[in-house]
Amino acid sequence: MRSIQHAVLQSPGIPGSYLGYSAAASGDTVVVSSFISGAVVYVKPAGGWQNAAPTAILTASDTTDGMGAVAIDGDVIVAAPTHTNEAYVFVKPATGWVNATETARLNTTGELNWNYSVAISRNTIALGFSCVLSWGGAGCGGRFR
Repeated sequence: MRSIQHAVLQSPGIPGSYLGYSAAASGDTVVVSSFISGAVVYVKPAGGWQNAAPTAILTASDTTDGMGAVAIDGDVIVAAPTHTNEAYVFVKPATGWVNATETARLNTTGELNWNYSVAISRNTIALGFSCVLSWGGAGCGGRFR
């Protein structure tokens, strides 16, 4: 049986940030959503997760919203603000997550879609959002390659 470690990660110190609505992990990197500050990235320190502090806070250049949904696959993070129809892609530079800026902005349909989930696997990104059919929308969800 595999031993599972657990730890409480340190908050970025922003009151009311709603840290942890969404979380994802890949290798020794964890990304956690925050409605106020953005996507909070943690990289496992040499001594383990017990005293892990935020490594970086990823924010989009054209929004002041925090991120409600996050996903990670290797060196790529996707983060989506709630109450928008957009998602942002961040690629880890050689200097580490602290210097990461958005490399792509994805827009689903131009309609108001509330992002509730994102997923990434290699070169496929999926966005999941709520939809009320009475709004007259053509459909729900979106996928990008």
